[in-house]
Amino acid sequence: MKLQKNSLEWALNYLHKFGDTDLFPRPIEIDALKAIETDAINTFEKIDLGNYSFGSARRFIVPKDEISYRTATQLDIVDTIFLTAAIYEYGSLIENRRIQVGENKVFSYRFLPQANALYNQNITWVDFWNTCRRKAIDYDYIVCLDIADFYNQIYHHNIENQLIESQFPNQLKKWIISLLESITVKVSRGIPVGPHATHLLAEMSLIPIDKSMLLKGIDFCRYADDIIIFCEEYVQARIVINQIAEILDKQQRLVIQKQKTKIYKNAIKFREHCTQMIQDRPINENERRIIALIGAYAQNNPYARVNISKLSNKELQLFEKKILSRLYKNIL
Repeated sequence: MKLQKNSLEWALNYLHKFGDTDLFPRPIEIDALKAIETDAINTFEKIDLGNYSFGSARRFIVPKDEISYRTATQLDIVDTIFLTAAIYEYGSLIENRRIQVGENKVFSYRFLPQANALYNQNITWVDFWNTCRRKAIDYDYIVCLDIADFYNQIYHHNIENQLIESQFPNQLKKWIISLLESITVKVSRGIPVGPHATHLLAEMSLIPIDKSMLLKGIDFCRYADDIIIFCEEYVQARIVINQIAEILDKQQRLVIQKQKTKIYKNAIKFREHCTQMIQDRPINENERRIIALIGAYAQNNPYARVNISKLSNKELQLFEKKILSRLYKNIL
């Protein structure tokens, strides 16, 4: 099986503009491939995925705060191009199976490829919390849940089943599973944290979870592994935690993160929590100006990427070494 030329072209151009991951600077190899784009694409479109050999991935420990961390992965750049092209070409098969956008339930990584984005930029983390804040007015109890170590706990067998359900070509399905296995060193679970395209694979793995919650009549909103449930009574809130724990365990052996599980017994306090999740709390005027600048370019989406080439010389002055050094010292 071979990927289409236009998919490979889109993938290379997208990665050249926005880098290969959410976490690391753009690798210089992308610039090199972009410089010989015609020859590179002509070579890539001739490659049969059945005969493809994966490159080496790099794994890093990335701090989240003072005591916690996540494991991030940077794929071989050619592997990244092929995975991105494959998701670009077939991602609609996954998106069509998800709960519809208009239901206002699932907000994360809604597949909608454009020249400047792989996902719908009009549905953001901010929209998620604003929707939760509005819905809370009508409920007395709200439950906040988080799936523990989500990306690293996704079973490859589940990914394979969902690719089949999404009607991915068989050879592409095998290629994706082989790529995941090459990264996890034959361990049968875990998908890379970092590459843009893997977000849709993670969302795909939760399609059965979302549908199970719907079937049980659970009123929820979800962004990635964060789940908010709206309840009329306290007993219902306690029951729904057990229901979701059972769904996660029986379907995929996933677990709820105990430390982040909370029942809000007052809608006012939950609405305050929603506001805090959206608002930034800068430590000084320089950080406030930086946050405002990034928010303006990213349309207040914390998951959006801002191309530094779009900034004016005056705006770039906010990122001078002396200013950033002072911010780091204040944080530490």
